[in-house]
Amino acid sequence: MRRLLHGRSVLDIGSGNGFIAAYLMAGLNASVTAVDIPYSYQCKQIMHSPLRVNFYEGETIRTPAKSFHAVLFNSVLHHAAGHAPALLSEADRIAQRYIVLNEDLDVETNDIRVRNQKHDGQGIFRSDASWRQLFVERCPHFALYATGYVGQPHYARRQFAFQHEGRDMGRLYLSVHGDEKRRFLKWYVLQRRPQHTPHNHSSAAD
Repeated sequence: MRRLLHGRSVLDIGSGNGFIAAYLMAGLNASVTAVDIPYSYQCKQIMHSPLRVNFYEGETIRTPAKSFHAVLFNSVLHHAAGHAPALLSEADRIAQRYIVLNEDLDVETNDIRVRNQKHDGQGIFRSDASWRQLFVERCPHFALYATGYVGQPHYARRQFAFQHEGRDMGRLYLSVHGDEKRRFLKWYVLQRRPQHTPHNHSSAAD
C-alpha cells in the first residue's frame, strides 16, 4: 500500500464514513476522494463524518477517465451485489495504474457461508476463481498484479497508562499475537497493462 499509493490520488468507492480515506491521507499523504451510496447502512455515520463523502447512484461514477492513480474497494463489492460488475468496469475506466480491493470470499465450508449470510443476507459472495474471472471480463485493461489472504503473522506491543478513579495504577502492557490467516478474506491488486502489451490476462500466484 505504501509503495502503490503514497502521495497518489485515490478514489475510495464505498467509503462508508471515510475512516480508510482518513488513514490514507494521514498515513500515506494520499489525495483521497470518498464516494458512497445515499442509502448505505452507514448513512447516518456518513452524514456526521468530518470528512467529505460524495454520494453516487450505485453504478456510474461521474468522473473523467483515468482521473485517479488508483481505485480502492475496501470490502465493498459483495455488498454491491449485482452492481459489482458495473463498478469494476468503472474502475477499469477511471484508474490510471491500480485497482486495489479486498473481498469476503464464498468458500466451501458451511461455517463461512453462515458467517457471510449473517454479514449481509442480500450480498453476493463470490469464490476466488469467480472474482478472477470477473476481473478478466470487467477490467480488460488490467492484469492481476498480486493477491493474498488477509492475516499475516504479526506481533504488536503497546504501553498504556492505567488509571482508576484518577489514581495512577502503574502500567498495563497489552500484547497481541496472531498467526491465523483469514481464509475467507482476500486482497487483490490489479495493474493497468502497458498499451503495447497484447491482451493476455495473467494471474499472480498466491
